[in-house]
Amino acid sequence: MRFPSKAVSVLAAGAAVCAPLAVALASPASATSGPDSTTLSVVSPSNASAQNWAPMAYNCDNGADLTPFQSFELTPKAPLGQGALFFNIGASINQTELYRNTSLDGTNLSALSALKYSTMTPAGKQPAYLRLTVDRDGTQANIDSLYFEPALNPTQGAVVAGEWQTWSAGPGSNWTTDGGPSGVTALADYITANPDAKIYNNGYGGGLSLIAGCGGDTQTNAKLGIDRVVATSAGQTSLWDFEPEAGSPTNSSVVVKDANGSWNASAYNYGGNSGAGSATYIAQKFVLGPKTPVLGKGSRQMTVWDNSDATQFWRTTAVDGKKVDTIRGLGYSTFEEHMAGKAGSALQQPAYLRLSIDSDGPDATTGDIVKDTTLNFEPANNSDQGAVQNGTWQSWDAYNGLFRVVEGPDDNAGQLVTLASFMAHHPDAVFATNAKDFGGSGALSLVVGSGGDNQRNGTFAVDKVNVGLSTVNAGKPSVSTTTYDFEPTYTVPTANSLTRVGAGNVLLTGTAAPGNSVEIRLLKNGTFATLAGTATTDSYGKWSYTLPVSQITSYRAYLADTYGTTDIASATATASVRFLPTLTLSTAKGFTYGKLLLNPSASNVPVRYETYVNHKWVSFARTVSKNGVAALSWDTAKGRTYLVRAYVSSTPTVLGNYSAVQTIKSS
Repeated sequence: MRFPSKAVSVLAAGAAVCAPLAVALASPASATSGPDSTTLSVVSPSNASAQNWAPMAYNCDNGADLTPFQSFELTPKAPLGQGALFFNIGASINQTELYRNTSLDGTNLSALSALKYSTMTPAGKQPAYLRLTVDRDGTQANIDSLYFEPALNPTQGAVVAGEWQTWSAGPGSNWTTDGGPSGVTALADYITANPDAKIYNNGYGGGLSLIAGCGGDTQTNAKLGIDRVVATSAGQTSLWDFEPEAGSPTNSSVVVKDANGSWNASAYNYGGNSGAGSATYIAQKFVLGPKTPVLGKGSRQMTVWDNSDATQFWRTTAVDGKKVDTIRGLGYSTFEEHMAGKAGSALQQPAYLRLSIDSDGPDATTGDIVKDTTLNFEPANNSDQGAVQNGTWQSWDAYNGLFRVVEGPDDNAGQLVTLASFMAHHPDAVFATNAKDFGGSGALSLVVGSGGDNQRNGTFAVDKVNVGLSTVNAGKPSVSTTTYDFEPTYTVPTANSLTRVGAGNVLLTGTAAPGNSVEIRLLKNGTFATLAGTATTDSYGKWSYTLPVSQITSYRAYLADTYGTTDIASATATASVRFLPTLTLSTAKGFTYGKLLLNPSASNVPVRYETYVNHKWVSFARTVSKNGVAALSWDTAKGRTYLVRAYVSSTPTVLGNYSAVQTIKSS
């Protein structure tokens, strides 16, 4: 059947409608469902086809095709995200707008355990309705159209004009087979009567349709909103969010250097106080490294010693009070190592990410938000993101991963669910601060401990926490992502350049924070891998180190153990060496003999001899050194006095220099 009956009861006045109860999450371990694969699918005009959606419109009186008059728009208090789909119905009672989906085509109707959608309706109008096209017996010969209309489900409450409302169209709801009250049947009863029924594509579009129009005057001249469609079939849930085309995402970075603001630390020993639990030592700090973190130079490090009941919490209040379904990205990075020779597994498990949630939102009377749900993202349960490896940084995508239900209202503790699955079943859920008597608050926690031997006698680092939230940017739906970078406060060392004459010891100097250990590293073959030695800064933050040099030497001062990882180092400094030339002269029989000794000793260095004539120095001879000596003889006038000096040219490794001036009287 291509179009709905003209007798659809969406016109019924005073129909009662209320929000549905939460649907229990299906076990991902069940034989029928497999692992939970629920994702949040954002549907906009440009990707609708890829998401199995398509618009359609026609005249329900004569069947003539019409151009769809539908729009994706931003809307206040959207049920999901920032926007919704709107059916724009004009004056004709025959205009029928459909938005059809093929995702359920061919599935057993009996496998459909939940179906929900949200609507917004102007005053005096009735909401958009649903249609399922059904092959009653699998023969494709007996096709039914089933309609879900809020007006036929009075137990769900009255339509409230101008407000978003959610309707439950699952097996317990009323549907009609003829578009009117005479055909009303519970969907569960229809399934019982037709156990082989399948959702059917009638050739015009998918078997699931969102519809407005062909319902009389209470849907004419109206803009009817629809959003947040949820369907669960065979234990797998689809969650669709209708949005206008997305705008540019925004990104910001917050460097966290101390435990204040939105981040705070706490620790609890679950085995303390004779098993009743007690606060314990906070074994956490900001550190450089370990190795090369994924962002910046440092990270937040937590330590669990031999008591695996001692649990460390690194928490933030950044998402407290926000709706869970506003999350559009969530990830973090980890590094862990086992303490050699200590008890515990050689392969330590990373810090896990914990969410504290009030599953049904703030109390309607008091506004209180009380945690009743705990979800843990644990890398070990997300092997598709890679096997856990110790001694290396790894990044985890919690938003698209599986969370273990620690506790919740659905009696599904231990099950693995996606965050989108939780959103689908708990549309009003908000993040709960969950402040503890032993200290610490915040709905988002990075946790180490209570993991048995898998988190025992280990060090665990975390960094680069990404939180993406649905928002509006420049009038378009967008995602605003905040990245938290954990960094210690440290002082970058300095190093001073200096020059000495001749080979020998130089005293290298510089600064760092008081008490820091500094590594003096020499430049060789293009790297600073050569460690000359270490120095410790004094109470004034000054360090010094004696280094023997015979040529120009470039060096840097590194904070200890940062070379090749975070590289906390001074700028390159230079210990330069100049030649120390020592000139001796002698004379005999009208000749003068010069001997120049080079320190440091070097061969093939150009040497220039000069004498002082007419108030200026004039070069009169050139030679090169051999084994550190540059010798020369020349004719001189007997009885005349000469002033002589020598200049040793620079080489790539030693700076040039003049000798002292020598005086000689020729004989």
